[in-house]
Amino acid sequence: MDNIQITLPPSFDFRRLGAHMPRYRHQKGYVRLVGKTVKKWKGFFHIYITGLDGQERRKKTSVILGERSELKKWEAEQKLAGLITKETGRTTQPDPDFTFGWFWQYRFLPLKEGAWSANTRSSIIGIFDKHVLPRFREVRLKDLNRFDIQILLNDLAKVKSQSLVATVYTYFRSAIAESIDQEFLERNPCRKLSLPKVEHRPCERFLSLVEITQLDRHLTGKDRLIFRLFVLLGFRPGELFALRWDDVRLGAIRIDEAVYRNQLGDTKTEGSRAIIPLPSQIEAELDLHRQFCPRTEPRDFIFEARYQGRPMDPRSYLRRFLKLAAKQIGIEGLTYQSLRRSFATHFQRHGQPKEAQAVLRHSDISTTLGIYTKLIPESARQALGSMYEEMFVGKETAAEGRNSENLDVNCRQLPTTSKPGVRKLLINGRGERIRTSDPLVPNQVLYQAEPRPVIA
Repeated sequence: MDNIQITLPPSFDFRRLGAHMPRYRHQKGYVRLVGKTVKKWKGFFHIYITGLDGQERRKKTSVILGERSELKKWEAEQKLAGLITKETGRTTQPDPDFTFGWFWQYRFLPLKEGAWSANTRSSIIGIFDKHVLPRFREVRLKDLNRFDIQILLNDLAKVKSQSLVATVYTYFRSAIAESIDQEFLERNPCRKLSLPKVEHRPCERFLSLVEITQLDRHLTGKDRLIFRLFVLLGFRPGELFALRWDDVRLGAIRIDEAVYRNQLGDTKTEGSRAIIPLPSQIEAELDLHRQFCPRTEPRDFIFEARYQGRPMDPRSYLRRFLKLAAKQIGIEGLTYQSLRRSFATHFQRHGQPKEAQAVLRHSDISTTLGIYTKLIPESARQALGSMYEEMFVGKETAAEGRNSENLDVNCRQLPTTSKPGVRKLLINGRGERIRTSDPLVPNQVLYQAEPRPVIA
């Protein structure tokens, strides 16, 4: 092969090779102590500024991270790493020495919380702040192991609900998977993690007809109307207090937003945005309530707070008024969930399960119900009207004969079937009807058994 000679110009400078290549963007920065009397950690890092000529220039900057008495050096370095990510939009070099608390706050939440609703975000962050981070905040990523994480889940399963344990299980695994994707970890300590069986039984509290009648008589005015909307239409609290006057239509009411911690936002799910039937009795009570409201423009809230233009706070109303009113007449365990459960329980005698699911707006019927376009069957509106008559119009004698465990005054319980959680009821000697004992099972089906001959 012939020798090839390359002639370079005299002005060529090898030291300039690579001068225009992209700069290495990862940076950790560094910290040092400053101050004479009170020692503080000061962090130093670079930011990139684009000038008027379009050229990008690097500028050194600094920030006070905290006092030496409050932060160790490694804690100051982690705080600086989070600030670098926030200020420059560029990440630090992946390092397994970073703690789980740092990764959760600066790398996982900013990536995921954009897809969460305000309610979901507050719930997840609250659960981790209370139950996970106190134990794992200062643990380095490389020191995480399956044993410690499994012990945390097992401890929570002894005292907490299934939904809380499942939330910790799901998002802990998601955070670890994300740390592997971002090259902070090579192995997955959650790979063989198992979801423990929860020992804590979920609350199944609902109000009996006697309790509903007592509390309805105890309340007056706007508070009585709010209570009736809860037990008659199964509202979620954020959806009820976000209702505006233009949501009320002839024979129906629209649900399209919710309030959570004084912030308006979307409903819990897309299927929750719907139009539900409004019985004529409640429609008349809303018209009466409107006559006493100082603000009744279409976009004004039906239940407005003392501050004009703002909805009532659901948590504050439950804690400061509704629970106290119930306790005054001896009703314990009142929650918004118990009111929603009360609707589902007592509606069974007035309408079909599919109609109850439509009013509750469970996600599995969202395609059937539709959003804004599909009309509610008239039978569901009539069933709600019948339910109103039983609850609030002169049914005292029938209600006194019932208690919170019986679902029908004319039913007598027969031996339990072989199917767990299922009871047989003989109704006025006309045959058996089998139903699940939990009225909120989304896929609940009522089975009509063969009629049994009645012996005179």
